[in-house]
Amino acid sequence: MFNKDQTALIQCPGAIGGNYIAPESVTTIQDFAFSACTLMTSITLPNSIINIGEYAIDDCTALAGVYFQGSAPIL
Repeated sequence: MFNKDQTALIQCPGAIGGNYIAPESVTTIQDFAFSACTLMTSITLPNSIINIGEYAIDDCTALAGVYFQGSAPIL
């Protein structure tokens, strides 16, 4: 799911459902990281996020919201 130092969320397994809260260490969400996570209902991202890749949240059919702790990054 993460790179070695847990600063980049590379891929969230599609079978994870419900509410997902990214760790504070994450600064980057890679391209397609949440692609086809059809069981996920919400994503909470820490204020440490500085980069969100292209199509990072794509085809998440049950997703009701993406929440940012602090300010949302400029895309």
